[in-house]
Amino acid sequence: MIFIKKLKLSIAILMSASMTPCFAELTLNDLNIPEHSKYYNSLPSAGNADDALKSVFNFSDFLEKAEEVVSSYGFEKHTGLRLIHRHFDLNPSQVMVEEFQEVNGNPSLVTSALSVDEARQKSAVPSGWCFNSSPMKIFEFSTDEAVRTGFRDIQTTPEFLEQMEVVIKNYNLENLMSVSLLGKDSLLAGEGQIYEERTYDSQSVVQLVDESLRSAESIRTSWSFKGPREVACIKYQTCVEDVNSEVGHRAVRGHK
Repeated sequence: MIFIKKLKLSIAILMSASMTPCFAELTLNDLNIPEHSKYYNSLPSAGNADDALKSVFNFSDFLEKAEEVVSSYGFEKHTGLRLIHRHFDLNPSQVMVEEFQEVNGNPSLVTSALSVDEARQKSAVPSGWCFNSSPMKIFEFSTDEAVRTGFRDIQTTPEFLEQMEVVIKNYNLENLMSVSLLGKDSLLAGEGQIYEERTYDSQSVVQLVDESLRSAESIRTSWSFKGPREVACIKYQTCVEDVNSEVGHRAVRGHK
């Protein structure tokens, strides 16, 4: 009888461990790169993802539930949601990485496909997670210090991602919504400025522009939550048509 009880306890522990997100398998060093690139390339365009999101009738209820979880951990300072979509295709040995650069003399956040070795040299960390496959998948990577801080917070509280996965799947949004680290330190908007992202065939470039230049025709692609650390506005990102882009859209982050 004692042996049976110990066996049941061991099985329960193993089952519990298998349900816990394993960050050892979700860091850059342990990523299955060919599988990751194949997964990323299968993601929809921003336009197709937005069309699917428009049919979700209870999205506002979902946002309230997601905000409850994010705020309960005090993560609203850096964590929100992103519409799952790809920028452009990856080669089997690449990952999508965001980093600070100057483009045409302007401070910018540039997301591009880098080799795994390049991403590792830059100490890139995961900036988002998707739950539309098992186990969960990394969305993209970043070198921004605020993202590194957010990643450390999430890494030490894996139950946060478990709870977010439950909320996302309860609303059948695992193919549309990812948990993402939206806070950034390397490019801060001033009064009256917004973040404008133009996506081209090989990189997406985020720069600061005057808020009056934000287009009315847009696709919203990110959501963050108002709380004690962010009471003045809700930051968000949207995509609008750009005829100069081979991908066919640009993105604009502003304030609501």
